[in-house]
Amino acid sequence: MASSEVSDTAELQDGALINPRFAFGMTGQGQYAMTYLDGGKLVYPVGVHLALYSSHQEEDVSVYSLATSKRVKALPIEPGMTGGCTAIQSLNFSENSKLLITQWGDPSYILHIWSPVDDTLLVTLGPSLVSLYKLDGETGGCRTMVVATLDDGLGAFSCVAWLMGNLLALGRESGHLQVNQDAEVKGLLLPDPEDSLTTLVARGRGLVAGGRKGRLYFYDPPDASLRKSGSKEVFLLTRTLDAHIPGRAISALAVSSGEDGLALCTSNNELLLLSLSSVLEREEKQLDTVLGKGFGLLDDQ
Repeated sequence: MASSEVSDTAELQDGALINPRFAFGMTGQGQYAMTYLDGGKLVYPVGVHLALYSSHQEEDVSVYSLATSKRVKALPIEPGMTGGCTAIQSLNFSENSKLLITQWGDPSYILHIWSPVDDTLLVTLGPSLVSLYKLDGETGGCRTMVVATLDDGLGAFSCVAWLMGNLLALGRESGHLQVNQDAEVKGLLLPDPEDSLTTLVARGRGLVAGGRKGRLYFYDPPDASLRKSGSKEVFLLTRTLDAHIPGRAISALAVSSGEDGLALCTSNNELLLLSLSSVLEREEKQLDTVLGKGFGLLDDQ
């Protein structure tokens, strides 16, 4: 709590000093609410700032501009591109750091995917359409490629992630996982017909998907023997973890740079840390047995 009417530091009668501090929380409402940096540090948006959290050293959460340690430079958003949105909910770089995903909030929840190395490239995702835009610097025109539509009747698009090999993973409310290369559908997978995918994140050459039922789905590419046998599967479901906690939908995922940790945010604003070494063990485990201690957790409902 702070007030502009008082000095930054107030002295009480007993000599104690009070320094105003700002309390920052997080929200599980955005699909791309966090991402890992080098050194096991987790970064997530807080208003117009970025919060940096270290789970290894148990440091306090600090707010920085990652480039200059000062205020974050604004993206060149033109009027009319935000659909009436006034705040960015989350930021997330693609696997090869060549694209930046920007998720806006209420009321339109528009998703922009920017290319920092090519400012003529933009991808947009909405409930019924995924499009790629290529700007022409000479003419000022814009070429549009429709990546995916709802013509297949599989439900609205709910989440997106860039994968190795220039592949694009699209989550569907029907529970399907669609893998595209530009406009070509490379694969259509269904981890659970009773679940709805809410978030995706790349992991190595594969990916992890989170669902509304609180489940995690781990996908990996087929091994060499399957490819030699003529298998056309793009990814195989290798592990499923279930939280078994009612009402705990998974709203955001992030994989650490060393791929030894997975952070997940739930719809009731919990941040949980998961050891991927435990996930890769052969025996099946429930999700709540391999989760590590996070921060800002709520009591189990």
